Amino acid sequence: MKSPSAAMQVAIHGKLTAHAAMLAIFGGTVRAYDKVPATPVYPYVRVGDDQTLPRSNACMDGWAFIATVHVFSQDAKRPRMQAKEINSAVLEAIATLASPPLPTGYVVKELELQQERAYMEGDGITAHGVVTVEYLVRPAA
Repeated sequence: MKSPSAAMQVAIHGKLTAHAAMLAIFGGTVRAYDKVPATPVYPYVRVGDDQTLPRSNACMDGWAFIATVHVFSQDAKRPRMQAKEINSAVLEAIATLASPPLPTGYVVKELELQQERAYMEGDGITAHGVVTVEYLVRPAA
């Protein structure tokens, strides 16, 4: 039983970087990273905190894939509001069952928002948004 973890990360990254609302917020190029550069341009999103849990039964293999996307903003006047706007666009991009992420070799059967929040980091400059979505993933037929 092969884990869908890498395929899901690639699919989520693809949805984020191609979604119209994300492109509009980021001015045409979505800065979505696995490893954030040492001196990133804000705003940006980081993809990759995830967990894969077995959800198999006697009939088929499956997994719960829990993905967390982090959003970072240093907007001079409204960093937390910008983080919330990006959180909303992230949800549109990756948490719609009508158009879920499409991991190669797998299908997303269900999805559920686990959390969406935004808060200020301790530096008083950076707003940090967090979006966590749980997917039920099965092997493609």
